[in-house]
Amino acid sequence: MHLLLKQCVGLLVCGLISSFTSAAQLAAKLNVQIELEPSCEINNQSVSNATNGLNFGQLDFGATTAAFNQVIETSLSQGSTSGLTIQCPGNAPIKVTFGAGQNDSKVPAPFGANYFRAISNGTDFLAYNILYGTAREALKPNQSITLTNNGQPQTLNLMGQTVNNGRSVSLGQYTDTIPITIEF
Repeated sequence: MHLLLKQCVGLLVCGLISSFTSAAQLAAKLNVQIELEPSCEINNQSVSNATNGLNFGQLDFGATTAAFNQVIETSLSQGSTSGLTIQCPGNAPIKVTFGAGQNDSKVPAPFGANYFRAISNGTDFLAYNILYGTAREALKPNQSITLTNNGQPQTLNLMGQTVNNGRSVSLGQYTDTIPITIEF
C-alpha cells in the first residue's frame, strides 16, 4: 500500500508540474490591408485621384501689333508634344473637361458667334478658342471630351486660335487660365 500511495502521489505531483510548465495560448489577429486607387500617367507623370496643380503647358500666341487684323494660331507648348498624353490601366473611358476661363463672358461682340473664350490684359479682351483633334473643333467652356481607353497612351492634341479685326486694343500681356479636370 505504501508503494501504491507513493505512485499516486508521484502521478499527482507530475500532473501538477506539467500543468504549471505548459505554455498558455492566446488568440490574436493581425489586420492587413491595402487600398488601391486609380492612377494614370499624364504626360509621363504618374498621377492619382488626389493629384492637383499639374501644369499642362501653355498656348502662346507670341507677339504682334495691337491692331492686328488676322487669325493667329499656336499649338500647345509643353515639351516634346503638342497635347495631353494620357495612359490609364484597364478600359474605363477617360473624360477630360475644359472648364470656364476667367474671361469667357467678355468675348468681343464681333466674334461671339464663333469664339467662346477671351484673353485679357486687365483692360481689353481678345477672342480665342482652344481647338482639339485633327478636325480642330473648338472647345466651349465646360465641354468634356471622352477618350477611349485600351491601356495604351491616348493623345489629345490642342491648338489655340485668337482673332482681331484691326480694332486697336491696349498693349500688354493678355492671359487666361483654364481649369482642366480628368476623370479616370
